Order: sequence, then structure tokens, then C-alpha cells
Amino acid sequence: MISTENEEIQPILIALMVVSVVIYFWGVYFHVRIVQVSKKDKDLTWKLDIFNSIMMLFIFFQSIFMHTITYIIKDLYMYTGEWFCYLFKVIDTYTTSCLYGHSLIISLTKYTIIVHWQKAKEWGNEKVTMIYFWINIIHPVLSILIWLCIRPD
Repeated sequence: MISTENEEIQPILIALMVVSVVIYFWGVYFHVRIVQVSKKDKDLTWKLDIFNSIMMLFIFFQSIFMHTITYIIKDLYMYTGEWFCYLFKVIDTYTTSCLYGHSLIISLTKYTIIVHWQKAKEWGNEKVTMIYFWINIIHPVLSILIWLCIRPD
């Protein structure tokens, strides 16, 4: 059997991995601050902002982790099974969809509350933001299901 482990790790790649981890922890600091301030202020979109910060931290951690592991062990699926790769594909698709949709959800929330302020006032701003919060969580699931129906590999 051919070895799937990388025999020689290039020094430049080690340096890039270290830089990636340093930048990641710098981002962790900023996102922890965003979460703290959002919880304290409870602005209009505070739940969406906290959810986005958590998803950003998760997606970049997962990305750095998988790039590092798959560089060291080229054929990872031989050790973990294909289910592991498919699981990370779904996780990556979900988190990416969350990040892409975040700006749209924030814009729709503010549009609803600012432009249609009378309807929003009748419903209550908290109820409107809660509806958009759940749309933000559910829309990536729908995207994944549609994607898996179109391209199940």
C-alpha cells in the first residue's frame, strides 16, 4: 500500500499555517468582544450578530483544521472513512451559507423595521427580529438539501 502521509512538510507551509493560526486567534479576540458588546447592548440585530460571530469562528477553525490535517495525511478518507469527508462537506456548506446570507438577513431585518415600521410596530420589533433569526438558521439547511438533491456526491 502506498503511504498517504506527506514525507516532507515544506517550511513555507509550516510558516503559513502558523500565520493562519495567529490571525485566527486575533479574530477570536475581536469576535469575543463583539459577542460581549452585543449581549450587553442588545441592539436590534444582536442575536444575528452573535450567531454570525460564532459561525465565523467555527468555519475558519474547521478550515484551518482540515487544511492542516489533509496536508499531513493526503488520503484522509482511508483512515476515517468517506462519511467523515461528507460530514465536513455538509458542515462547510452550512457555515458558508450562513455567512453568505448574513448580510441579506441583516438588510431584510432593517428594511422591514425601518421602511415598514408601522407593520413592524404592530408585530413588535422583537418578533420581527426573531423571525429573521430563525430564517438565518434555516435557510442554509434548505440550501444544503437542494444542493444534495441536485448533486448527491
